[in-house]
Amino acid sequence: MNPFVSIIIPVRNESAHMRETLDAVLAQDYPSHLMEVIVADGLSSDGTGLILRGYSLHDSRIKVIENPQQTVSYGLNAAIRIAHGDVIIRMDSHSVYPPHYVSTLVKAMETYQCDNVGCLIETVPASQQPACRAIATALSHPFGVGNSWFRIGAEQVREVDTVPFGCFRREVFRQIGLFDVELVRNQDDEFNARMRLHGMKILLIPSMKVQYVARNSFHKLFEMYFQYGLFKPLVSMKLRRVASLRQLMPLGLVLSVILLIVLSLVWPFLLWGVLGGVSFYLIVSVLVSFVALRSQKRLNEILYLVWSFLILHGGYGLGYLKGIVLLPFRAVLQRTAKHVNH
Repeated sequence: MNPFVSIIIPVRNESAHMRETLDAVLAQDYPSHLMEVIVADGLSSDGTGLILRGYSLHDSRIKVIENPQQTVSYGLNAAIRIAHGDVIIRMDSHSVYPPHYVSTLVKAMETYQCDNVGCLIETVPASQQPACRAIATALSHPFGVGNSWFRIGAEQVREVDTVPFGCFRREVFRQIGLFDVELVRNQDDEFNARMRLHGMKILLIPSMKVQYVARNSFHKLFEMYFQYGLFKPLVSMKLRRVASLRQLMPLGLVLSVILLIVLSLVWPFLLWGVLGGVSFYLIVSVLVSFVALRSQKRLNEILYLVWSFLILHGGYGLGYLKGIVLLPFRAVLQRTAKHVNH
């Protein structure tokens, strides 16, 4: 017997993607009488609210609630509290879901007896402009995101640390609580890590892909990864665990450059170390970009891709460093992130 499913979607100012996402959700092949959609709107100012109200008037499965705190964690928690489902699926408004998305994840959860299951992300460019195509490539390449399996792909079902757009048993929230409201970003990573600390199983299903629309500018890419880095130290402190080597590498890159520049004020010859390190990074980035783009005959985008890698790594590293500095001042940390979001 199929369980009742609650789909929860936190949004804010997503008018450009909202219709496409909702159309995909409502087109799911899962029994319609066993599904509800709860959208937590963070006081959108771009017409997202009007779109949501229009959909809710025409389909009773859609419920729209306000998220006055305007952050993802508050929105998710508010939706979970009123959800009726035995299974809760978190979705995102920047993504498009295939018609069998819900049914596949629910079936996989029962088949593999796991507590959270997710799928691969197929990152697609916001447009066919070279910069947008390069950003999408960087977000799905190992040089850009390391061994983040749901981004770079996997060949078989595997247990992982985290998945996007998780499909959870409701019992998970009863056992370990809701999403951490202090985390403006990285709330999924922290929640999944908390699950694993409680012995729960998280699986990645490679047969299922969701299209994720990448950010459409280098500025937005920097903001996104700066915030990811900004909240990583707080996540590590809460979990009492150091982040993985993959997550520490951008911090190491940024710290090395800053430290060598500062020391060069005393020992000028260390500037050669800065130049050498940056040159090595750029050479590796150019070679990686060449290999990634050659088979697709997109070599004219090499400089865009190199710049995308640099922004991704630099933004994450700088955010991580600032997160360490602001760790004793959590209120300032949250205000910093919310200011960037606005």
